[in-house]
Amino acid sequence: VVQGSTDELVASVRDGRLHLALCFQDAALPRREHADTHRHDLLEEPMVAAIGPAHRLAGRARLRLAELAHDTWTAATPDGLIYSACQAAGFEPRLAYLTDDPLAIRAIVAAGLAVTLTPSLLAGHLFGIRTPQLSGNPVRRAIYAVTPATTPHPLVSPFLDTLRAQT
Repeated sequence: VVQGSTDELVASVRDGRLHLALCFQDAALPRREHADTHRHDLLEEPMVAAIGPAHRLAGRARLRLAELAHDTWTAATPDGLIYSACQAAGFEPRLAYLTDDPLAIRAIVAAGLAVTLTPSLLAGHLFGIRTPQLSGNPVRRAIYAVTPATTPHPLVSPFLDTLRAQT
């Protein structure tokens, strides 16, 4: 298992260092294709808000993204899905923390230092924070696998079947 950016992982699949890469993209964007590879769509996953237990909206089961416009934010990148979703909701997030580590994100949110969006599949594992669903325009990420354009490794198909069975 190797973690990296989509471009790094796809390059590793293309040159044979990896047999498969799991990637995601903002589902609102046009489908991303990678040259000399094969894309296997797995699922589209809704994002939910992630707010601290003492946040003014912590008691809500649903909220509009725009209700978090004046909060401090954390995100993995300054220009990715979270940033784009906030812009689509009519505001520019005030990003104070940049990390893609789920444990660090959980700690920042639980401490009340920032809010963020998190994948719904991960939300149930982020103890000590609230994860209300988003009303209105759904924010979703597309999760897909990339394999070489050539014959895949024999374990790729069972791996993809297992992933699909879990969703």
